[in-house]
Amino acid sequence: MTYDFPIGANSMVLGWTATYTGGIYTRPGLRGGGERLPSYVMHRANVTYKTDAYEIGLFANNIFDKYAVTGVSNDLTRYGLVNDGIVSRYYARSVAQPRVIGIEGRVKF
Repeated sequence: MTYDFPIGANSMVLGWTATYTGGIYTRPGLRGGGERLPSYVMHRANVTYKTDAYEIGLFANNIFDKYAVTGVSNDLTRYGLVNDGIVSRYYARSVAQPRVIGIEGRVKF
């Protein structure tokens, strides 16, 4: 969603984005050590001041600091695998980046 309104000869833009990612199977039909990763929703907001020469804005990604598993390496058959008495670490989970707040700017040439 974006709302753009004038401020004199310039403008201000307010934006909000919500992205849904549905439950994902890591393997077709959950076979061969596959698993279902849960669904999640991520939110992003921004406020930008625009002129003919530049833009300056404030943004926030993952506003609600949602913890979400976004992927796995290998599969569950590799979890806790022991090889010659040594536990192998082949299985791992990737997670979403935590909340990020920042300033962004653009110069128009």
